[in-house]
Amino acid sequence: MSNYMGTAWTAARVLKVEISLMEEFQGRYCRGGKWTPAYPCIPRWWDWTIGELQSKGTLSTLFGFRRTFLGRPNDPATHREAIAFQPQGTTAQRMNLGMWRVWRKEPRVGLLAQNFDSIVFQFREEEDEDDIMQHVLELIRVELRAPNGRLYVVPGEAKVGWNWGDESPSNPDGIRKWKLGKRDERKRVRCPGIM
Repeated sequence: MSNYMGTAWTAARVLKVEISLMEEFQGRYCRGGKWTPAYPCIPRWWDWTIGELQSKGTLSTLFGFRRTFLGRPNDPATHREAIAFQPQGTTAQRMNLGMWRVWRKEPRVGLLAQNFDSIVFQFREEEDEDDIMQHVLELIRVELRAPNGRLYVVPGEAKVGWNWGDESPSNPDGIRKWKLGKRDERKRVRCPGIM
């Protein structure tokens, strides 16, 4: 929320904390004021984005997808929408590309979903988990070029489990972080009569 120009009031309301706490957090994080911000470049990026929005009405992601904004160019809601577009759009497009690569090049998995910044898939229990996970992680690896010319890769990570909830004492079959060489040895317990 703070990265995308969310206000201290909105963040405090959503998180159910005092506004003064969020004002201090945002001041120390990026907004400054009576604090030295850790990331003063974030508001400069906001200003650049708003300038592009107001002068051109369009923005493009690092993948080259262009979006035209039809909201009023001076409306703070349009500003927040534009500011969120590039990082969120790039993330979703990266995962779409990764999912397409997995669909084309990894026949051992069945794709189930794309969840904005992740893909969900399944594979047979007898398959080599390490081999599949390494291959899928390589397929979702995308090298991007920042506007300043710097090349970078956003790393991926994997989780394994029998359902989409996190592993916990009440959900022992939930997902947990995958590590090379540490195969998930949990076995699915089937209830009689349920297939």
